[in-house]
Amino acid sequence: MPAEMQDVHKGGSVNWQDRDMKLEDFRKVSEYFNKAENIVLQGWGEPLLYGNIIDTIRIVNEKSARPGFVTSGSALGRELGIYP
Repeated sequence: MPAEMQDVHKGGSVNWQDRDMKLEDFRKVSEYFNKAENIVLQGWGEPLLYGNIIDTIRIVNEKSARPGFVTSGSALGRELGIYP
């Protein structure tokens, strides 16, 4: 196993940054989205808690790709009064 993977497997990486991607950085990488049919908006954690989720979905749509993500629905549950 490569050293980088061993660091991640042990629970972290020396280069890990615990933060959300800046919207301007997302716009920069979006220039490559026309090479894909689907763009999965996923990282570590719940994607619906990302403050710019609507903007990122719009950017993906503008590039003629289909946005997608996997969610536990916990953010929706709070909005709907399902979870405390």
